[in-house]
Amino acid sequence: MSLLSLKNVTSGYGKKEVIKNISFEIKQNEIVTLIGSNGAGKSTVLKTIYGLNRIWNDGEIYFNGADISDVKPNDLLKKGIVYIGQKENTFDAMSIIENLQTAGYIYDKQLLKNKIDNIFELFPQLKAMQKQKPLELSGGEKQLLALAMGLIHQPKLILFDEPSAGLDVKHMKEVFGMIERLKSNNATSFLIVEHRVKEIMKMTDRFVGLKLGKTTYDDFAINENSLRSIFL
Repeated sequence: MSLLSLKNVTSGYGKKEVIKNISFEIKQNEIVTLIGSNGAGKSTVLKTIYGLNRIWNDGEIYFNGADISDVKPNDLLKKGIVYIGQKENTFDAMSIIENLQTAGYIYDKQLLKNKIDNIFELFPQLKAMQKQKPLELSGGEKQLLALAMGLIHQPKLILFDEPSAGLDVKHMKEVFGMIERLKSNNATSFLIVEHRVKEIMKMTDRFVGLKLGKTTYDDFAINENSLRSIFL
């Protein structure tokens, strides 16, 4: 059974339709990457899954076999889905430890402490800088903090919008490496929007291509012809 399944999903902003009849699936312990040109609707897919913008003409979204088409973000979080946006994905006025505490506000004090201790074991660099604020971090460190905030909830699926945005090669590899480790060690699945296709190709299990708001390609094997059909 698929972990996540989209069936003929249509959504947009206001009255503007951005994606139309999108269909694809994600299996347990899989990294799937959404690719396509700017404006293709990649980020809209993530937001639609997470209930951040939904205009339903038709379509269904299933998670672990249950229909989540009308489920709100807070309830999706409890079901095991985390969304990490491309921008403003940390609280810049708070320290690292305060960001983690805020992310885990739904847990009691002792459970949250245990969860944060586990996060610091996974991200020792964040533990060493826990009193610093996101504005004092490098781009890669800030993305790791955003990922750590999501992991507080031990999700089954993480929706990650452009994890490499604004990062140099060194920090991009660090973030990508952590995503790959999480998939291997914790059976966490990922649906990622990413423009660095060649770089993420090494760890992704499957690509889903979008063009003009529609699914154009759903396969593991990416080659020059398939990329041309998506981006041109």
